Amino acid sequence: MKKYIFILFLPCFCLLSYGQITIEGQVVNKTGLPIAHASIGLENDSTGTISDLNGNFKYTFNSNSNKFIKVTHVSYMTKLLPYSTYSDRHKLTIELTDKNVALPELSISANALKPKGRVNKGLRLPSDVKFSGEANNMECGPFIKSRKKILINDIIIKVKECTYTECTLSVNIYKINSKSNMINILNKPLYYNAKRNTNKFDLNIRPIENIIQEKGQKYYISLRLVDEKSDGHISFPLYMKHNLVRDYTNGNRHSIPVGLSFSVIGKEI
Repeated sequence: MKKYIFILFLPCFCLLSYGQITIEGQVVNKTGLPIAHASIGLENDSTGTISDLNGNFKYTFNSNSNKFIKVTHVSYMTKLLPYSTYSDRHKLTIELTDKNVALPELSISANALKPKGRVNKGLRLPSDVKFSGEANNMECGPFIKSRKKILINDIIIKVKECTYTECTLSVNIYKINSKSNMINILNKPLYYNAKRNTNKFDLNIRPIENIIQEKGQKYYISLRLVDEKSDGHISFPLYMKHNLVRDYTNGNRHSIPVGLSFSVIGKEI
């Protein structure tokens, strides 16, 4: 059974999930290979879990629920499992379909690229943002808006300390079309494996595909804990910076006036 604990000091949020029915299984692609870090949860519900490195998962939820189970991953199409699919089975194999998304084409000379950095900080506050306990589906991060068209090279996040033996963090980048419409522009996941370190250090996350930030377009960049190897936490400096806390599986969200801050490094094109 998963327990969610997402802690953000000033203010603090705690989400706990308890259930009466347990299903388990594996998330795979069409060739049968396991899919790590897929999110599994009831549709429009705050509970959920994440598949491990072998695609395996275990999920406990309320026995009175007859909702769809929603399975999501940045590289695959979202899948909905109706109640009849899982109600009489406790062992499932969930197959996801690859996304068929065209990558942006760049036809530009190297000399035309100008180095560009955006430090998106805000006022530093004396407390911390802390991801604690087990990995979960909650993501948090700031909004950014560029004055130039940028090809993103790096996303840098400052860390105060990591007391996990090892943990995996995921970054997502959403294009905001309206208050109710956000599209993840990644085709491949961005992960960072952090190890125990009680000193300050930087997460330097580099996209493995062309990620273009359009001029004048607003984006939401989020951070999520997707795996951990022990009890512990990872903490980040807290800034007076408008953030969004969002359920990755179901999209439920709310805004907060403080939170994380990222530096986006790229080249003007």
